[in-house]
Amino acid sequence: MDGDQEDGAALDEPQAVARAALEEFARDLSRLHIRCGEPSLRDLERATANGRYPLKPSTLSEAFRGKRLPPQRVVVELVRHLVGTNEAEREWVDRWSTVRQLQKEASSLQQQALADVRTEAERIRTDAADDAERMRAEAADLVDAAQQHAERIRLEAQRVKAEAEAEAERIKSAAREKAKRTKAAALKRAERLAEERGAEVALVVDEARSQADKLLTQARRVLAEAHEEAKRIRSEANGATPSASGQATADVRSKNLAPPRARGGGAFWTMTPAPPTPGIAERCYMCNRDVPLSRALTKMSPGGPLFRCLDCNELTVDKWEGPGTMPG
Repeated sequence: MDGDQEDGAALDEPQAVARAALEEFARDLSRLHIRCGEPSLRDLERATANGRYPLKPSTLSEAFRGKRLPPQRVVVELVRHLVGTNEAEREWVDRWSTVRQLQKEASSLQQQALADVRTEAERIRTDAADDAERMRAEAADLVDAAQQHAERIRLEAQRVKAEAEAEAERIKSAAREKAKRTKAAALKRAERLAEERGAEVALVVDEARSQADKLLTQARRVLAEAHEEAKRIRSEANGATPSASGQATADVRSKNLAPPRARGGGAFWTMTPAPPTPGIAERCYMCNRDVPLSRALTKMSPGGPLFRCLDCNELTVDKWEGPGTMPG
């Protein structure tokens, strides 16, 4: 940056010198015009119309204002018309030559500077192109490196994913195996508990059966004793005298006439002593056997009186099957 500024200053200095020389030349030429009576530009044009180099007002105006350096012939013709001496003409020719030389030097320097600028610009362009190519190559290398890094990351991610899936599968397999073992243990425990409970239930059932068998045996024994007692009473009733028959009837009543069960209420119960008729077989429709029926307690029902069976101690209808002989 500082070098460019120095080059610009070195380029501007000859131009400034040439410009200052041109302005001084124009001021002196304008003073000469004033000292010589300051004829108008039209008068000068008419006065030099028949000469070798006619002076035009526009050319003279630019020469007096220092806009540009007029041609040498215009200066010589103007000085010849205003002063009219050879010395003055030579002086102004020398001054014109000096300004012209400064302008040429400045122009040459400017052209050289422009050439240098063009050369520097071309060098900069070439360097920029080289730098761009180098940067493009570096960018391509960076892109390749990034792609390779991305590929490595992708492969690493795939490996980690595969390991994670394998670990998950291992965990699931272990969980399934543990679940199987837990289920098998639970089934074994359930079977063991079921066997224990089954053994307990079987023991309870066996005890219940044993108790039921005992009760059934006792019931059968009691029933057999009752049958035997009934046979004995019937035998005594068949072979006894009337007084003995009355005594047997009283014994039967005392043994078998238990208070009736509360079945259907007791509003129709009546006490009707009626001794049984010996030699008549009666059927109990509860135990379905021919047994003597007690006439001690009866219950009146729409179908007739109900009598208590001396065998099963249940109420039954008095059904006469006709004459017969008591069994046993």
